[in-house]
Amino acid sequence: PTFEEQAISFIGEPLYRAFIREYTRKQWGTDPKNLPASIIRRLPVRASYDINYFPDYRQGIPLTGYNSLFERLLDHPNISLECTVDWLDWRTRQDATLTAKPVFYSGPIDALFGYRFGALPWRSLRFEHETLEVADWQGTSVMNYTGADVPFTRIHEFKHYHPEDKETMARAKTVICREYPKTWEPGDEPYYAVDNA
Repeated sequence: PTFEEQAISFIGEPLYRAFIREYTRKQWGTDPKNLPASIIRRLPVRASYDINYFPDYRQGIPLTGYNSLFERLLDHPNISLECTVDWLDWRTRQDATLTAKPVFYSGPIDALFGYRFGALPWRSLRFEHETLEVADWQGTSVMNYTGADVPFTRIHEFKHYHPEDKETMARAKTVICREYPKTWEPGDEPYYAVDNA
């Protein structure tokens, strides 16, 4: 089935048209009929007030945030970190002993293989941040905008990611970020590979 057929089978045509179709067109830059069903299958569909993305019993955000989690993970004598390194250049200058060690590559998969089959079709994003003189602007961390009449797909309000942080929640200002999908061009950050043949 296509993305559209799968979505309609999950939630019916009225809800699909109201919440999914135009959002998907914006996000992926194509008609949902052109996308595989696997994209919509990863989204949870439930008839409850459970706000969690995954049904896992134990889930959450690290108490001090992801940055400090990764800082502690990387602060180990057996781990070295190199940022903004060209993968192909790095690979060619390594000796045989280094290549036996595990490497975590976090770049685009097509770049990992030297664009042997060309660049993948990607979607990119543009972010627009704004500081507002209100304590709470939207009441939640992320609000999706599904209509075709709105050019962005989401607005993030960061303070809601940690509602237990009473000091941050009490501030008279808040920061929001509008997320705009865009067609990827060389030089842009590739966010989502378009799943096609």
